[in-house]
Amino acid sequence: MESVTTIDHPTLSPSRLMSQRDIRVINLLSRVASDITSPVGKARISACIVYQNEVVSFGINELKSHPLQAKFGKNEDAIYLHAEVSAIKNALRTLTIDNLSKTTLYICRVKYFDQTKQRMIFGLAKPCSGCRRCIRAFDIGRVVYTLDNSGIGEI
Repeated sequence: MESVTTIDHPTLSPSRLMSQRDIRVINLLSRVASDITSPVGKARISACIVYQNEVVSFGINELKSHPLQAKFGKNEDAIYLHAEVSAIKNALRTLTIDNLSKTTLYICRVKYFDQTKQRMIFGLAKPCSGCRRCIRAFDIGRVVYTLDNSGIGEI
């Protein structure tokens, strides 16, 4: 009988600096990122858009091109979907552009803790220059991202 290996995904603990919603959403994204089966390079990044306390879209980094990513890529070779752009693209299916200014974009990166690949930790998920241009263009109200090992940053 084959043994099944489970990988521990990271979770944030309550802090005075983070709201319960921030912790809940980042922990959800941690599970999504940990489950990515085909990471782009070593990056396992997930993102979501929250509107009126509800997750309305998800996005992950993937080896798939899209015109929106080509428009906001950090350079002409950056054509593959970033999690942030994917989440914004998917949110436009249900939200108006005006509503995006009332949303929060959450971004989570997880990475292996060591060579055993049994445990994951948070990694820095600060948006690249192209994703920041996309975030500004769609006037996203708030951006929260994971920092190395634990904690969150905010734009």
